[in-house]
Order: sequence, then C-alpha cells, then structure tokens
Amino acid sequence: MDREAEVLQKNKRGIFSLDVKPIGRRQFLGSVAVGLGAFAAVARAEDEPLPDEDQGFPLFARLKFPGGDWYTDTLTGGHAGGAELNLLRRFRKNTTGKAIVSETFVDPMTDEIFKYPFLYMSGHTASDFPQVMVDNLRHHVLCGGMLLADECSGMQNGSFEMACRRLFIRMLPEQALRPLSIDHPVYHCAYDVNEVLGGDKLVSPYDTAVELDGRIGVFYCANDYGCAWEGHRCVPKGDIQREHAFKMGINLLVYALTH
Repeated sequence: MDREAEVLQKNKRGIFSLDVKPIGRRQFLGSVAVGLGAFAAVARAEDEPLPDEDQGFPLFARLKFPGGDWYTDTLTGGHAGGAELNLLRRFRKNTTGKAIVSETFVDPMTDEIFKYPFLYMSGHTASDFPQVMVDNLRHHVLCGGMLLADECSGMQNGSFEMACRRLFIRMLPEQALRPLSIDHPVYHCAYDVNEVLGGDKLVSPYDTAVELDGRIGVFYCANDYGCAWEGHRCVPKGDIQREHAFKMGINLLVYALTH
C-alpha cells in the first residue's frame, strides 16, 4: 500500500463510529458492518455539549479547481453560510463521527487531497481540468477515497456538468457514470432514503455514480445539495427537500468512511 492509500485508510479508521440502537438490517460493502440507529430520535441529547469543532480528524475537503467558481456556497462565496459547515455539524450531532468542522480548501494538483477521505467539488461553471488534477483524483479514488461532484447551476449539460463528465472519463476511462438504483447501499447506510427529492432544486430524479469493484468512487448530483445545506430556498418541497439533502449528505459521508 502506498503512502497516500495509508493516509486515507488511517483517516477512515479514526474518524467514524456510531453509538445508537440498531433498527434493522444495514448491509455495508467491504469488511465493515455497523448497526445504525433511528436518527429521528437523535443520537445525542439536545442539551448534550458537543466536542469543540476543531477537535477530531480531517474528513471533508473542497477542491479549488481552476477555471470555475469552486467557492460557491462557502462562507465568503455564498449567500447564507457555509454549506459544508452546516452538513458537518449535522454529522457530528447525529452520529459519533469525530470530523473537524471547517471549510477546508485543497488544491487538487497537490498531494494534500490524500489527507481527506471525502472530496467535494461544486460550482456553476468549469472548464477542462489539468492532467495532474485528473491523475491525482484517479489515484485518490483508487486508494479508497470518494469524490462528490455537485452541480449548482440547475442546468442540464451546462459547463460544470460537461466538464465533470469529461473529467470522470479521463479519470476512469474503463468505468462509466451510471444512474443509481434507489436500493443502492448509499441510500440506506445511515438514513433510509427511498426517493430522490433533490437539493435546493430537483433537476434529475436520480443520482449517478462511477463504481469501482462495487464501491462508489465518484458520486455526481445534478440537484445541488450544497445550496440546500447552505440554507437556500428549496423547490418544490421546501424544508422536506432540505432535510432530504442533509440526510443524503450524511449518507454520503457514512458511505465514504465504511465502504
């Protein structure tokens, strides 16, 4: 195992556990099986203090990709407050996950990405990406990491979507981006999600992914989870849709750390 893979596996082992009552069958791919709980009851009491947000392990990093607005939905680049901060706070509240709550921005042309099991990229626009970024991201997902690409514009075949599709083909030319069935483990590894309701918008009734030996390496969302996490108005189903986006965000983090 090379150095980058060792870093990823160490972080996966150190970040995550759940300490809640099992409510039924949850099947995880790979070697980890965990009983997950009824999150409606909340894993922590409402008045229970959480550990300091800077205490824990690195989990979530946003890619500063060239040629587009990578900073959308951040504290400084958004309109309602940092998307990943809100998601990570939900993750820490509803699980015993020890992820640091921070906006962490990494250059995908450097080996900094290998410190984080979960990588996130979002935007309205993008252009073709440098080969070194393609190579690094390929190595990251082949080592066991996971990439979420989140379309923010609400446009099908817009510049961000098309750039991402070209990126995935260059990263993993032998694997295709395919629609996910709602019975896929990513929809049931923490919360049971039985319908795709979208992020702050509903552009596509399904999500897509590139799988590697049965494990998702790349997850593509056309429905803009980030704006829902940040606090934008969600259409057409309002707060029900926002809760769906948070549940899916937590599912993605759990999946990334256990598969």
